[in-house]
Amino acid sequence: MWQRRARGGSDPAQPDKAVEEAVVYLKVVEKGKGWEKSSGVPHIDNVKCDFRPHVQVIPAGDLRSVNSDPVLHNTHGFYGKLTAFNVALPNQDQRIKRQLKKPGLVPSGVRRPRLDARLGPRRGQPYYAVTAKDGTFAIKDVPPGSYTLVTWQEYTARPRCHVNVKAKEVVPVTVELKK
Repeated sequence: MWQRRARGGSDPAQPDKAVEEAVVYLKVVEKGKGWEKSSGVPHIDNVKCDFRPHVQVIPAGDLRSVNSDPVLHNTHGFYGKLTAFNVALPNQDQRIKRQLKKPGLVPSGVRRPRLDARLGPRRGQPYYAVTAKDGTFAIKDVPPGSYTLVTWQEYTARPRCHVNVKAKEVVPVTVELKK
């Protein structure tokens, strides 16, 4: 298992600000576990004019867009500048399924700054986590070896750190996120 605390900011008066909704992942894992079977299709829900969850990591494949609001929402995802999906949801409780075909970061949103989400479909081994409110996370069942851990958060640089994992050992790591 791999555990870490994500911290943000370079203000010495506040040295330990936890960072929620950062994605941490191992860059290359040659072999190991496969993706866990999902209990359903991953989804992104428009709730009170906000996407929930705001950040998630899902395997390439189906994604369901949901509108829990009584107003029209348009969910638009991108692969860089190319459209990954563009779904109009005019009705409350409407659900439309689309497919994410490529791995990588898929920003999605509408033309309002409040309504924004990040999806990270990934191929290969699922060695990743999304940080909790207190900045902690755990990546379980990592095979012994030397790895590069990458951290992504929408407002910071992508720090990388190298860590050696030994069998049945918990490796604590702290990375500071800077703008």
